[in-house]
Amino acid sequence: MEVIAAALSLRAKHLRYTLENMLGEKMDDFVRHPLFRQLSFATSHRRARTSLYHLPGHVNKDTFVTIVQDILDCGDKEALQARIQGMVEGEPKRMLQFILRQSGGDPAVFKAHAERWFDDVMDRAGDWYKRNLKWWLFGVGLVLAAIFNADTIQIYQTISSSATVQTMLVDMASNYAEKRIPWSAPI
Repeated sequence: MEVIAAALSLRAKHLRYTLENMLGEKMDDFVRHPLFRQLSFATSHRRARTSLYHLPGHVNKDTFVTIVQDILDCGDKEALQARIQGMVEGEPKRMLQFILRQSGGDPAVFKAHAERWFDDVMDRAGDWYKRNLKWWLFGVGLVLAAIFNADTIQIYQTISSSATVQTMLVDMASNYAEKRIPWSAPI
């Protein structure tokens, strides 16, 4: 599944979706930020040059908050408030306004709250990714079972009802283990 996830860039697509929900119209500024561009280039080699939205599979919270603070010009309370007020109405603006209220406008406290927000969102995004990956695994397993005509129910019934087959499988596994695993390696 890791090969399929890497080939289809599932982690990067999921990260892009999550960041778009968090940042709204600021997503373009975030992706164009020099720090993020360097991280994307280091992760994805030449593809970061050709596509604005080719993202790495992971961004840590320090990088996220540093870029958001730079985009919002968090040097002082007034500039931070003005940048957030200038955003297009929507969930990202309301969330940043909430964080700003919680922090009392203090840029250092704003950073701590933004880090906590990032951690909370990424925890839930990770859970969603795992659930989504389970469906991918189910689909891949189903396709492979169909391609190889694997009737797992019949296989289970044969193994569970036949002592001869069970003995044969145990012997095969023991022989394989003896050849592959040096149980009594010299010290």
